Amino acid sequence: MANSTPKNNSNAIKMLVGGLVVLAIAFKATETEPVVRKKGSASKVAAVGTTTKKKKDDFTEDDYTAEFASLDTTTPNSFKPIILSKSSRGNLVATSKNGIPPLFAGGDPNWIYTGNMEVDGVPNALLENTSSGEGIFLRPQERWRKLVLREVGRDSVVLE
Repeated sequence: MANSTPKNNSNAIKMLVGGLVVLAIAFKATETEPVVRKKGSASKVAAVGTTTKKKKDDFTEDDYTAEFASLDTTTPNSFKPIILSKSSRGNLVATSKNGIPPLFAGGDPNWIYTGNMEVDGVPNALLENTSSGEGIFLRPQERWRKLVLREVGRDSVVLE
C-alpha cells in the first residue's frame, strides 16, 4: 500500500492549482470582446490592421469629374494586323488574314504573323506555322527563309 504523506499531497494540490491557473489564462487570452453599439446609429467595425480614417488622396476633385470627348476615329485592331506584299506591278496587295506570302516562307502557305514583343528595347515580330506549331521571333533586318524583316510597326510588319 502506498504511503500518503502531507508533502506529496501539497505537491499534488500545487500542481492542480497551477494547471487551473494556466487554463484560466489560456481561456482569457482567446476570449473576444463584444462589439458595443449605440442605439440609433450604425457603427462600422474596421478589419484588423486597417483604419477607418480617410487616407490622403493624390487625385484632385478635377480628376474625378473630368470628361473627355469621344474619339471619332476607329482604332486599329493590333491583334489582326494586315501584312502587305508587293505584287509584280509594284502595287500593295493584302494577304489573307495575317498570312505570310508562301513565296517568303519557302513555299509554305501556313505561316502567319501573330504579334509583336520587345526584347531589350528592340521590337520583335512573331511568325507561327498554323499546321506544325513552329514559331520564330525576328528582329528588324533579320533574314529568315526567303524574307528579310525590314520593320516592326505597332500593328504591322514590313517584309522584303
